[in-house]
Amino acid sequence: MIGMDVNYFAEKFIKLFPEHEAEYQEHVNDYDEIFGHVFFGYVINPVLSRLLIENKSIQLIQKYISFIEDMYANGDDAVKSVVEVTILEYLGDNDIALTTAFAYFSEGLMLASKKIEAFWRRRSIRIYSKCGKMFADW
Repeated sequence: MIGMDVNYFAEKFIKLFPEHEAEYQEHVNDYDEIFGHVFFGYVINPVLSRLLIENKSIQLIQKYISFIEDMYANGDDAVKSVVEVTILEYLGDNDIALTTAFAYFSEGLMLASKKIEAFWRRRSIRIYSKCGKMFADW
């Protein structure tokens, strides 16, 4: 199965998060197309990082994480790259954001984040299962 492309996910993002419609329109006007790393880095990274650091808006955090999970599970290689290189790498810049994110991530995103962190030699993450729930520490 071929994964969905960046245009599909940009349009889906705007349907789920209509408050970012202006940024979407500005991006399309500036570039005439969607550049996944630029667009998603701009609309997801600062918002999600702040939400994770505060860890108060649980439903909104879950909504963003669910969208990222969908991108990673169902996106083509370019979309998966956006998740790994742009979103997970950004979250890894902040210990609090990343620690909180791991409480919401699926095993797949945990493993992807572990790979990114190992690549940048920022932290060695151990992922394990206990009583059927996934945990991580570093």
